[in-house]
Formats: sequence, structure tokens, C-alpha cells
Amino acid sequence: MLADALELGFDFKLQPEIYRARLPPTQIRDLLLSELPDYTSSIEEVLAEFTDTVLPLQGSGTFAL
Repeated sequence: MLADALELGFDFKLQPEIYRARLPPTQIRDLLLSELPDYTSSIEEVLAEFTDTVLPLQGSGTFAL
């Protein structure tokens, strides 16, 4: 599990272009902080959601959490 998370981070950081535009700190905070869900998720689901919503940190404004 740790190896998968590290590989995900390394793959992201080694891309030629990591992000296009940075979000303001308050939007990043709001993206990272959310209510605890009523159901459990597998580590694969958590990593997939993290990859889709947090890693890009693009200014597109289209994030789903």
C-alpha cells in the first residue's frame, strides 16, 4: 500500500508539467478538508479520488469531492 502511494507521487512529480495554475491556498484547503464519509473506502478508491481531485491542483475549478 505504501509502495503504491509513493509510486503515485513519484509518477506525478516526474511529469514534465505538474500543474498549469495554482489554486489559492483557501481553495486547496477546502479541497483537502471534507466531512468524513458514512461508508468505508478501499485504499484503491482513496488513491483514485486523490489522483483525480488533489494531485492536479489546477485552476480549472472542476473538482469532485
